[in-house]
Amino acid sequence: MPWLIALLVVTILAMMIAARAELTSATSAFAATFALGVVATSWRTNVGHWSATPPADIATSLEPLHAARRNARLTSLTYAWAALAMLGLYTTPLTGLRWQHGWQYATAFGLLSVFALAYTHLSGSRNAATRQRLQRLAGPLSALQAMLAAAGLAFLVMSGTLQSRRPDWAANVIFLYATLTIMIITAVALRTHIRLTRDVADQP
Repeated sequence: MPWLIALLVVTILAMMIAARAELTSATSAFAATFALGVVATSWRTNVGHWSATPPADIATSLEPLHAARRNARLTSLTYAWAALAMLGLYTTPLTGLRWQHGWQYATAFGLLSVFALAYTHLSGSRNAATRQRLQRLAGPLSALQAMLAAAGLAFLVMSGTLQSRRPDWAANVIFLYATLTIMIITAVALRTHIRLTRDVADQP
């Protein structure tokens, strides 16, 4: 996580500098760099759970929840990146960009980040009933989030807003890479959840 937080800060600052110079391709490239970092981390975090015969130390009743917590942290970080990037690009005088809805979307992304972080903390509760409820919610929440992200991505592509030269062009870059990242890491998390819960159910 520390290097991902560093990547978050560096890419947002780089996006602000690129947006100031009206370098749209560079702004997109820096956003893509963050997205690739999170997706790569998600893959490394989850791929060990997908083997045909998982190690005995991960085939436990608590492992699906542990995996969900790790994936929720990545989700929270992605939403935080989107919120901070929106704030940096549209609510500071550094970029020269003005868009009246920037702070609204930044707030929405920030709340989603808080919700994901809250799931992470609550699922570490010492209360077994709380852990069980949150573990049962992991699958449905992941499926819902993946579908919403896919719908948002489809809207961005089909509506043609990505080619817009209006003041919200940088916001569309953030929307694109945030939704794409969320869709991928949530699909990865869902695969892990299904695999681990199936392994737990198959235990004698």
